[in-house]
Amino acid sequence: MLWIVILIIGVLKTGLYMQNFSEWEGLRLSNIKPLWIETERNISMKYSVLAIFFSILIQG
Repeated sequence: MLWIVILIIGVLKTGLYMQNFSEWEGLRLSNIKPLWIETERNISMKYSVLAIFFSILIQG
């Protein structure tokens, strides 16, 4: 149950970063933005994977 909540939070965070990404696009930081958004998305994914891992450990 807990990991589902954390996974949803991770997805929502990714959505917020994508929204910010659109604003950055307006500034035309073409060199910075792809690296920036990719890094943020990877961090969000890592937190989701860690949450699943820990929930399995706690339940097991």
